[in-house]
Amino acid sequence: MAVVVFLTALIWIWADLALDEEFQIPRITINMGRSRPTVWVSFGGETSVDVNNIRLKGPASKIRIAKQVISNDPQKLEFTLDAEQYGITKSGKLEVPDFLKKTDWIQELNLKVESCEPNIVDVNFVELVPRDLEVRCFYEADGRACTPESIVPDKISMYVPSSWMGESLVARVVLTRADIDSARSLGVVKKPFIELATGQPYRYAEKSVRIKMSPEEDLREVRNVENPTLGICDSYSLNMQGRYKVEVLNLADVLNITVRATPAALKAYEDKWFKVILEIKDSDINTEGGQEVQRRVVSYNFPDEYIKSGEIELVGEKAEAQFKLIKLPSADNL
Repeated sequence: MAVVVFLTALIWIWADLALDEEFQIPRITINMGRSRPTVWVSFGGETSVDVNNIRLKGPASKIRIAKQVISNDPQKLEFTLDAEQYGITKSGKLEVPDFLKKTDWIQELNLKVESCEPNIVDVNFVELVPRDLEVRCFYEADGRACTPESIVPDKISMYVPSSWMGESLVARVVLTRADIDSARSLGVVKKPFIELATGQPYRYAEKSVRIKMSPEEDLREVRNVENPTLGICDSYSLNMQGRYKVEVLNLADVLNITVRATPAALKAYEDKWFKVILEIKDSDINTEGGQEVQRRVVSYNFPDEYIKSGEIELVGEKAEAQFKLIKLPSADNL
């Protein structure tokens, strides 16, 4: 009897291994791995490439495992190409099925890659050359160039494409507000970087530079905001819409806005459609149908980039709006 059971099990195992199944994956991503500082490897200038309709084939038991692997960890659909380890030393074509069948769990499960779209992708392999690059500084807040008092050293050696000439030979340093404050006192130490192509990871220089900026007078002025406007935020309050209107009892006080700002920051703020925002909540209609006077501190719609750079701030305390919710006659029909 034991022999019969054993033979039956063997037959089932053999049948499972002999029966191939197909499994199609809608999309995977191949990311380009890190390379030596002296080379730049990319997919036509891109750091990754998407491959669609990958058709795998293998024993039913292995296909089941493959499905479980992907279900447990969707990141298994991302693969990394280490170009030089894979034997790529010049620009050419990558046979995607050949690459995939040698990767990670596909190789472990010994699955066949029957087809995919595209079957072939271009790989660009560029030897970089050392060049002295001019170091330039830029504000993080808005990307504008700035002129420090000194950058030491003001040139730095990095590997770049041999085609780079003239204005391309620049290494960038991005300065935050904290960096600027440090640069105006003791100086700030930063590593310049280059971007070989848009969207490529930054490549940082091995050596740092010290940046010193001159003390600068505060360009912000105290100004009253012209043409102030109030926005009512009730987008999260479905019970409010079409049923109530908001009556602000101290509108003049709410719209009396004084800021300390640079001219650019003040203009950007005054260009905003709404300068002040009053948030209305569902709970505001829970007392006397919203008819009683309620109070809430408003928020100020300052431009994010000028908040980050410290170029605009409110003078004094935030205003507290006094408001009532007035039920509309048409609300009774809703």
